[in-house]
Amino acid sequence: NPPINSSVVKERSYLVEVFGWAESDTKIEINGEEVGLNDKGLFLWNLKLSEEADQVIIRATKGESEKTIVRSFDVHR
Repeated sequence: NPPINSSVVKERSYLVEVFGWAESDTKIEINGEEVGLNDKGLFLWNLKLSEEADQVIIRATKGESEKTIVRSFDVHR
């Protein structure tokens, strides 16, 4: 996966693998889509970046707590 704020050059889009771990009762959303956790709390999601969609937004919610992580990329041809 490319590092944060890196340039990504691809003809049309670039596939990024987003993964992490969370406690089992945590709700994970990546770019607005809910992502399931396995029995060990691992989540894994493939996301296409393009010139129009150049951010990965990960939102974790557990009870009243919420954390959002935003990663932006410079995607160009």
